[in-house]
Amino acid sequence: MGILDVIKGQFLDVIEYEDISNKILLYKYVRPDGSNEIKQGAQLIVRESQKAVFLKSGTLADIFDAGTHTLSTNNLPVLSKLGAFPFGFISPIISDIFFVSTRQFIDNEWGTKNPIIKRDAELNMMRIKAFGKFAFRVIDVEKFMKEFVGTKGIILTFEIIQYLSSMITEAFAVTAGSSDISILDLASEYRSFSEVVQIEANKRAQ
Repeated sequence: MGILDVIKGQFLDVIEYEDISNKILLYKYVRPDGSNEIKQGAQLIVRESQKAVFLKSGTLADIFDAGTHTLSTNNLPVLSKLGAFPFGFISPIISDIFFVSTRQFIDNEWGTKNPIIKRDAELNMMRIKAFGKFAFRVIDVEKFMKEFVGTKGIILTFEIIQYLSSMITEAFAVTAGSSDISILDLASEYRSFSEVVQIEANKRAQ
């Protein structure tokens, strides 16, 4: 390797994130030196089942699909409109970068903390509890970033799971309270009841 190769390698700017654990839904990219500068010609590597999202001053900017991208004003149109390149991208810009996993997250638990009171035609007033597991994945990355990161300020995976778990528990309580199915028949109607709970939970997640 010649001296020119060494110099070139020192200035090669690569932005990427690999989740070895397969448990991280949202990761905020941070360089080893702690900066978040982006240079002209930087290489952005987005893996399969990932999206890369750029935020400028808290405003959602550009989103990249899987692949290797050479960053420039041509493929960062929103950042360009936000005035992120006052010097034609000669000087580095400051932008937050998030990697969002779009794979499915399975075996997440939910459950009622307190019994739910249900009026039963045969058994009068009943107290019931429920628990189970659910799976989820991010379909609309832009909406996810605006809703969870922008509005709720949620960025940790376990916080997102807790939030979704509470929605499912609430969906179960609403479905159970409005259902005419007797407690005695609930076991035989388990599948159809679960589908109604899922529909109700999805409405709340949208």
